[in-house]
Amino acid sequence: MPTKTAKLSSINAPSATKKVRATAALAPAAVDTSAYYKDMGALIGYHRRRAKLTQADLAGMIGLTRSSVTNIEGGIQAPQPLALSNIAQALKVDIGQLFPKAGSTQEEFKATLEKLDPAARDVIERFVGKV
Repeated sequence: MPTKTAKLSSINAPSATKKVRATAALAPAAVDTSAYYKDMGALIGYHRRRAKLTQADLAGMIGLTRSSVTNIEGGIQAPQPLALSNIAQALKVDIGQLFPKAGSTQEEFKATLEKLDPAARDVIERFVGKV
């Protein structure tokens, strides 16, 4: 019976890449990852501002660059699980608060904002930022 070490050493990079791609292909088709990560980034930015931290402050606390935090908040870069855990800890929130709720998208939030009177919309946009 081969040892675990032998099994691991027999995996070459191309087949490992194929396995990762095959796993990614099994992800649910209904999830728009682009919108999902934008919403996640918006939540991170919201909690960061509530904690009165700059992007540079948060980056220093979690060991990322400020540009990485900017990209995560903008939905350009998906945070790695450890980084997401560190972000939650730095912001003193439960990690679940950084995940978008089902059915909540930035587009739906924009549509809701548009229904408000301009004064209320302005107050919200000043607090959470332009969307």
